[in-house]
Amino acid sequence: MSNLINHLRSFNRKERFILLTEALGERTFSLDADFARRLSTVLGTDVPSNAFVAMDYHLDWLQMALFLARTPNASQLIRKGDVLSEGQEDFNANQMDIDLLVAFDQDAATHLVLLEAKMETGWTNQQMRRKAHRLHQIFGDELGSSPAQPHLVLLSPRPPQRLDTATWCDWMKRNGKPVWMELPRPGGLRKVTRCDEGGHASEEGGFLRMDVLAGSDSNSIKSIEAEDGGSVTFAETVKGLRPLMEALRGGEEHSWDEYSAAPRAGVYVFYEHGEPVYVGRSNRLRDRIREHGAASSDRHSATFAFKLLRKDLGGPAGAAKDIEAAHIEEFHGQRERIRAMTFRTVPIEDQLEQMLLETYAILELGTYPENNDFDTH
Repeated sequence: MSNLINHLRSFNRKERFILLTEALGERTFSLDADFARRLSTVLGTDVPSNAFVAMDYHLDWLQMALFLARTPNASQLIRKGDVLSEGQEDFNANQMDIDLLVAFDQDAATHLVLLEAKMETGWTNQQMRRKAHRLHQIFGDELGSSPAQPHLVLLSPRPPQRLDTATWCDWMKRNGKPVWMELPRPGGLRKVTRCDEGGHASEEGGFLRMDVLAGSDSNSIKSIEAEDGGSVTFAETVKGLRPLMEALRGGEEHSWDEYSAAPRAGVYVFYEHGEPVYVGRSNRLRDRIREHGAASSDRHSATFAFKLLRKDLGGPAGAAKDIEAAHIEEFHGQRERIRAMTFRTVPIEDQLEQMLLETYAILELGTYPENNDFDTH
């Protein structure tokens, strides 16, 4: 074990870490073999399961451990200027930390894997710029001569969206994007949402709605198998829709301009003033949500806006292209109306599953026949 890891261990005095080791009777954390394998794949280097692991590790401790590893004979009293360069953030200035630190020796370097995790919320650019700035102060951008090789890995159920990495050091990203690893959501977790009497999310509501969140491994009704090994019946298939419906109803709510936060494929619901107003599905979900409100969209791509237009006009007769041409400003107003809406999604890759859940959601949320229909053409 390198001196750097010994120094990291000596600063590891987080109360929660000490409490967990005491309560579980384990003096150290050990990586799960599967987690170590997945992390190795992401990093492109082997991560041993016996690596040093610490939670909520303060960046002050990390910086001091690096200094001591470079300064073997440092005294107990150290001049602050020997550790911090001019302009660097002072020690004890904040409680900035790393969710999980994994350290291990390989060849001539000590690898420091800095893991940051999000489950229900996402990272903001302001938050990540501050952390990237502090990490740049600690490690710098050029690592060729450093005995420590840092890695920054973001973990979440879905890849992070719209993070601006322009100010991040090169080692913090790959091909200009954050290094990401999936953090599976356990199934069966519950969420409490303040709502109105109808169950619709409301900050001023006088009711609480309890939703069961679908796990990362529960997003496919194909996982249902008959006990005798035979094919799955329609009735059995429908049973798998309920968790998906709950995941859709209780999913994170986004404004229209956050369409890039949507998964690649799945089912979506538009909300207006907290009420579900339209359900749809797509294999290119981000583009589809954007098209509904984009100023450049026509009646073919902004179908919901055109449906709203026809409804406001009283369902006029005539060719659709003539209605669009005669009511350009009104059509623009409907697309603008959609841009003020919010949406929720649930990821589903299979088109049969999308179709079944779309139908279920339309009936469950009551958007039929107001804005959704089952007309054949």
